[in-house]
Amino acid sequence: TCALPILLTAWQRRDGAPAELTSITRLATGALVLTALLDAVENSHLLAVLSMAEQGMPISQNEIAWQQVESQVKFLASSFGILLFSFVLPSKSLIERVTVFGLRWIQLPLGCAIFVLPLTTAKPLIIARAVFFFVGLWATAWIVFSRSRSASSTVGA
Repeated sequence: TCALPILLTAWQRRDGAPAELTSITRLATGALVLTALLDAVENSHLLAVLSMAEQGMPISQNEIAWQQVESQVKFLASSFGILLFSFVLPSKSLIERVTVFGLRWIQLPLGCAIFVLPLTTAKPLIIARAVFFFVGLWATAWIVFSRSRSASSTVGA
């Protein structure tokens, strides 16, 4: 999560990007770091609830509600960060343009629909979002790899 913002910031400095672009990168980085922290809190809470269940202790409605709220806030922070990143990612090659399009016009609508639709309707969208995250992660890794490779060949020339 944090390697991409570092690389983007380095690319932006190298290419003389405007300050506004760097500010968006920092805001997106903050949202994704918040996502990582919320994920750690969510995982810790889940482990605590599982431990309670293993010990035969009742799990209160408050515990269940807290888990849902925390999970929603985490996904909102993630969606916000990913949307912001779509405005600072390079978009010159075909895969870059497709990735940026998906981050803006697929990821966010899927996430919003999952929050507002009943679970029975949202199940296929949850699977679609998971597939999108996998494909998006692969595409982002490819962008970073290809950009890093081209930057290192430029430096070596």
